[in-house]
Amino acid sequence: MTEKLIRERPEVVRDLVRGIAESGEWAEGHRLEAAKVVAPYFRQDEKLIRYVLTQPPGRVSYRMLTPTDEDLQQINDMAVKAGILERPIAMKDLIDRQFIPLDIKPANIDPGP
Repeated sequence: MTEKLIRERPEVVRDLVRGIAESGEWAEGHRLEAAKVVAPYFRQDEKLIRYVLTQPPGRVSYRMLTPTDEDLQQINDMAVKAGILERPIAMKDLIDRQFIPLDIKPANIDPGP
């Protein structure tokens, strides 16, 4: 996402972020159906995706996808240490929290036949 899009079309960014959050909420309660939906996009066998999403139960979560400042700082520090970043990035430059939805309901996804 570019700064220009955020500046000029914040409603599009807000809809995108909400869609991701709502899809994650849906996936939490529909893991087998989610495997069916995403398998073609990942080009993986549905059985493998189903296994990844369910074993062990609760290993993968699609809720609360908002990292805390502490989480971001840890990632930032690791990226500097690994040489991915030359220097740390200020927290205010890493995430724009204005687009995070406060009320997330599961998306209405039809996994098909």
